[in-house]
Amino acid sequence: MSAVDEDALIKSRPLTVEERPFKRISKRCAQLPINLNGTTPQIDLEKFREEAELDFELFEVTIARIQLLQHTNQREIERYEAEKVNILKLSEQARQDMALLREQLVAAQQEKANRLKYDAIANNILSTKVMRLGREEQKINMQRLEAEIVELEGERRQYGEVWQARREQFGEIVGRLEKMQEQIQEDKEEHDRREGMDEEEGEEGEEIENPTHMGVIAGIASSGRLGGSTGIEAVQLHP
Repeated sequence: MSAVDEDALIKSRPLTVEERPFKRISKRCAQLPINLNGTTPQIDLEKFREEAELDFELFEVTIARIQLLQHTNQREIERYEAEKVNILKLSEQARQDMALLREQLVAAQQEKANRLKYDAIANNILSTKVMRLGREEQKINMQRLEAEIVELEGERRQYGEVWQARREQFGEIVGRLEKMQEQIQEDKEEHDRREGMDEEEGEEGEEIENPTHMGVIAGIASSGRLGGSTGIEAVQLHP
C-alpha cells in the first residue's frame, strides 16, 4: 500500500476527532530518523522511549474509549429497535382499538336514533285521547276487556269441545267405513268363490249329458273288370 493510499485511508476513517493520539505517535516515530546503513543518530533513547510509551498508552486509552462507545451505541441501537417494535405493536393495537371504537360509535348512534324514534312514537301514543282518560275510565275499560277475555276463553273451550266431539265422530265414521269395506270385500270374495264352484259344476254336467260320438269309416275296395272299367265304392256309416 502506497503512502497516498494510507493517507486516504486515514482521512476516510469515521472518527476524525480521535486523530490526535495517532498523530502524536506518527510524529514521535518521525523524530527517529534511520540512516541507509541502519545506524541511528545519537539521541536520548530513554527519554524517547518514555515519551513513546506515554503516547501509546494514550492511544490505547483512546481505542478502549472508542470500543466502549461502540458497544454503547450498539446497545442503544438494539434498545431503539426494541422500542420501535413495541411502538409498531402499540400503533397497530391503537389502530384496531380505533376501528372497534368507531364500530361501537356507529352502533351507539344507531341505538340513539332508535330511542329517539321510539320516544316520538310513545309521545304520539300518550298524546291520544284514550291515553288521556282518567283512572276510573281506564279501570272500567280494563274490566270490560277482562270480561271479553273471559268470554273469548269460554268460546275457545267450547270450540275445543265441539272439535273434539267432531273428531271422535269422524273417527267412528272412518272405522265403520273400514268395517263396511272389509265386509264388502269378504262378500265379493264369497260371491266369486260361489260363481267359480257353479261354473265347475256346469262343466261337469255338460260332459255327462253330451258324450262325443266317433265316426266309423269303412272302405271297401274291390278290383275287377266290369265292362272294361274299375270301380271303387266308399260307404260312411253314421250312428
